Amino acid sequence: MDTVKKAQPKQNIILDSNIIQYSADKNASIVFIPYLLELLQRGFGFSISDITIYELLKGTNAKNETEMLCILNIFQRYYLTDKCTYLISTTGNII
Repeated sequence: MDTVKKAQPKQNIILDSNIIQYSADKNASIVFIPYLLELLQRGFGFSISDITIYELLKGTNAKNETEMLCILNIFQRYYLTDKCTYLISTTGNII
């Protein structure tokens, strides 16, 4: 019998805004970067959500926003539904 190995879908880990911030921090990146690289070597991918993008871009200037979006666009993205976006906008709170 000829067995064909089916490719498993890549498992993505959703990165929280804190993980991304720690990875950019000079001292914290010593711990986080090797760990994230190990996960990549094990076949995991990384993704972010609209909430992560909101948290990271809140309060930035236009120059920083453009630079951050270039970096954030490399990740697979999970989008919020319109209902969720509406609820956040009316309550002024993500959680």
